Amino acid sequence: MNDFQPRTMQFALDVIRLSARLLQTQKFRVLTSELLRAAGTVGANYRAACAARSNRDFVPKVGTVEEEADECGYPLELVEGLGIANEPSGTLLP
Repeated sequence: MNDFQPRTMQFALDVIRLSARLLQTQKFRVLTSELLRAAGTVGANYRAACAARSNRDFVPKVGTVEEEADECGYPLELVEGLGIANEPSGTLLP
């Protein structure tokens, strides 16, 4: 179960790095804000789930983790669809 803690941390760090690049262009500010919020809460909520006192407490907390992770999917798909994730720094769309 705890193997997800380093993975959720790495996910958040990767999103922060991507977001730093996206914020170089103001038009991605709203998208980046939503992505950062959701990605940051994935790991935080997973840690809370791991601290659950029972399975009854664990299940809804993990459900929240799943919702937040899913919420990251759409903005990441947009970034991928625009092809900006692989652009060199400083050349994110005109």
